[in-house]
Amino acid sequence: MCLAAWSCRAVVWAVTENQVLIRNAHRQSLARIAVSQITHFEAVRGRYGHTVRLLAQGREYSMYGVDAELAQGMHRALESLGVASTFEDKPPRGTLWAAYSGPLPSADDCLLDARQRLLAA
Repeated sequence: MCLAAWSCRAVVWAVTENQVLIRNAHRQSLARIAVSQITHFEAVRGRYGHTVRLLAQGREYSMYGVDAELAQGMHRALESLGVASTFEDKPPRGTLWAAYSGPLPSADDCLLDARQRLLAA
């Protein structure tokens, strides 16, 4: 029974009662993670949506640009299964966007901002 599923480009995350399935079509891979092995889940608001992170067996899985309602749904689903989980809907922590007044930033600027936010966590 699938509790919820989320998709971002070529990646799909699905939560069942026993496991999280992460399908990456680009890499042609499927990760099966037992709910009992998940250490922590978090959803943090970013510039283009939420970033969701899952920590299991010392490995981190991430998906970027996730819709807020879907990120919150995954947070609630995993929390109901007993996983330590946090959901944050505050503006991004990076300082680039608050001080930026020029034309739209480049992809490199976006990646730099994401890197800064990840290192701050």
